[in-house]
Amino acid sequence: MKLLAGRNLQPSDTVKEYVINETAVRQFGFASPQAAIGQFLHEDEGVTVPIVGVVNDFHTASFTEKVEPLAFMTDRQSLSTLNIKLSSRNPSEWQSTLKAVEAQWQQFYPTEPFKYTFYDDTLREVYEQ
Repeated sequence: MKLLAGRNLQPSDTVKEYVINETAVRQFGFASPQAAIGQFLHEDEGVTVPIVGVVNDFHTASFTEKVEPLAFMTDRQSLSTLNIKLSSRNPSEWQSTLKAVEAQWQQFYPTEPFKYTFYDDTLREVYEQ
């Protein structure tokens, strides 16, 4: 995702700021990605959260579906997916890295199964559909 304005999210255990996509910029009525920076989104219970960045639109589902407005935030309670970029382009080296990641996973999440997929496989499935 290309950052069009502002900055990326800072590490945090709670929701303190948002990065939104271009569709959200238009839907909220901001004149441009730059105009959205520093504005606030109003949450339930009167909480306001600043917009600190805007990224380009991208598909999160089938390419036949329209791009929806999105807001990204950090929130430990909502973690469900971890993305890791493997530095080696050599597939024979990936298994040792995945085993090391799995060992760390089991240390922190012993009751949760370690499952992984490769992004190119996920993209291939989307294109096949």
